[in-house]
Amino acid sequence: MNNDHTAGTQSQGKPAFPDNDATQRVFVGSDGVPTPRPQRSAAPRSTSEHPAPTKKPRKRRMGRRDKITIITLISITVLLIAALGITLAVMFAEPQDDGRILKGVIAAGVNLGGMTQDEAKVALEEATVNTYTKLDMTITVLDSTITLSPKDTGARLDIESVVAEAYNYGRTGTRAERQQAKTHALANSYIVPITSYLNLDTEYIRNSINNLGKQFSSTLTQPTITVTGTAPEMGVPIPNTMVAHQTMEIYVGTAEYGLDTNKLYNKVMEYYNINIFQVVGECTVVAPESIEEDLQAQYELLCVPPVDAQIDPVTYDIIPEVYGYGFDLDEVKQQIAAAPYGTTLKIPLTYIEPNITEALLSSNLFKETLAEYSSNLGIDMSWNSNVTTACLALDGFILKSGEVFSFNDVLGELTAERGYVPAMVYAGKRPASVIGGGVSHVASVLFNCILQAGLEPVDVKNHTYVTSFMAAGQDVYVDAGKVDFTFRNSLPDPIRITAKAINGSILIQIIGTDNRDYRVEVESLVVKTKLPGQLHNYMQPGNPGGYEDGQILLPAIIGYDVEIYRYKYSKESGQLLEKELLLTADYEARDAVVVKLQTEMADPTDPTDPDPTDPSNPTDPSESDPTEPSESDPTEPSASEGTDPTDDTETA
Repeated sequence: MNNDHTAGTQSQGKPAFPDNDATQRVFVGSDGVPTPRPQRSAAPRSTSEHPAPTKKPRKRRMGRRDKITIITLISITVLLIAALGITLAVMFAEPQDDGRILKGVIAAGVNLGGMTQDEAKVALEEATVNTYTKLDMTITVLDSTITLSPKDTGARLDIESVVAEAYNYGRTGTRAERQQAKTHALANSYIVPITSYLNLDTEYIRNSINNLGKQFSSTLTQPTITVTGTAPEMGVPIPNTMVAHQTMEIYVGTAEYGLDTNKLYNKVMEYYNINIFQVVGECTVVAPESIEEDLQAQYELLCVPPVDAQIDPVTYDIIPEVYGYGFDLDEVKQQIAAAPYGTTLKIPLTYIEPNITEALLSSNLFKETLAEYSSNLGIDMSWNSNVTTACLALDGFILKSGEVFSFNDVLGELTAERGYVPAMVYAGKRPASVIGGGVSHVASVLFNCILQAGLEPVDVKNHTYVTSFMAAGQDVYVDAGKVDFTFRNSLPDPIRITAKAINGSILIQIIGTDNRDYRVEVESLVVKTKLPGQLHNYMQPGNPGGYEDGQILLPAIIGYDVEIYRYKYSKESGQLLEKELLLTADYEARDAVVVKLQTEMADPTDPTDPDPTDPSNPTDPSESDPTEPSESDPTEPSASEGTDPTDDTETA
């Protein structure tokens, strides 16, 4: 009965599933629909109740390639660890002592690196044998200098101790400290402090520097100017220049200095340490204000400049000098610049003598003839009259050093009111009567004179044709208001021109002071000759003028290219000092005009007029051409065909 109950109870508690089924699990999704999950198999009641078990997956066996890869990685790792260990061992291993001073160690200015102690002793001995015990230590601050002798400082180097100090560097302390010292010496060098091995009397050195510093301990004071006395009367002819009437006291002031003696002492010890014996100390300076502005104001207030003696440009009389009063401004400025701070200068105010006095002018100026030149006059009275008038205008003219002379300015206008008369010249290659004709003759003589005197020609123009009154290269053409003749007084002293027209000639002189050590010669050198041609003037036999065949109506003129040289010869030795090309001159050639009688009709291209200047009255071939060009054209002809360019015969 109990069994049945049990069976019934057991039957009631079992779910309605087959005995061999596992419990069914259900998953309810978000949509509320139950979804059965895979069933788990219930434990088999017996072997016969279960299906055959599922076969587990077989594990993959390690291949040969995988083994090789793993072995390789392990080997590399072992090698890296070994290399790192060796590197660390080398880095931190204590190097073997080679018995030499570390590289980069310096003592007394000598690099002892890599030396043994014995080698270092020899090197230091050679470097210091003539220094510490023999050389003075020189200390300079601004313009002050002191010297410290070895006798006073006791300087004497203990080489043994210095070498020991150098050798021990990098060999003492912890391992890290030794390594750090070695690295520092290699990278930056290490200077062994040797002053403790020099036996220096540091107290003496410090006292000497302190005493030097006392010179640079002044406070700032500003300059002042004070004037005492009374100014004298001016206008005294020749006053006493040695008497001081007033005195100007100039206090130049003092500067404020900033010299750090402790810093200078340390620098001296540093130089002892490196075996150097010249030290320049640094010192700041606050200078007093400049006194130049006040000095300039006093100069303008107290001083009167002197006036040199002069020559009156009208009367040529010497105007006496006027003495000045005061002091030499530039000289006082130099004294102030050279005076030490704290100095008081006393400047006397006296009469000041001019540089050029009347006595000096009278004794030194216009006492020597520097040059003279002359030229013969012709028979044309009008021409000669104009020459005389021009000479009167020139005579006595004074030209100062550096000034430029103008011929046209000195002569002025060539008018009848000024004494000039008409005279024959050439105008446009034709003869014409012009007021003032002949003044070019005077200009030409003056030109040659200034060349001999060594003066500098500025504006010079020659005539178109070679003239009869001057050699080629020695004439000058002027035209009032148009063409001028100018030159500069290049001498250090003034000159005076004297000009005369007497005894049938022009004579011009340059008077001055001859300080030259040379004499002058001038040469006109013909470098090219231009031969003229011949033109025919065809006429009929029995012409009104009675001209014959071959008769010259207009003479030919030879042309030239000329170079004008000036030579300077030593007065003492006669040696040529200088050859100077001053000017060049270009003269045209003029063709001759000759009468050609014809019985047949003349060539229409040839001239038929008897004379281009006057067809009804041709020029008499026996007469000479005018010799002075007009203001309009430099056309001075020579006398006849083939005239020598050096012929100085007057033909006008």
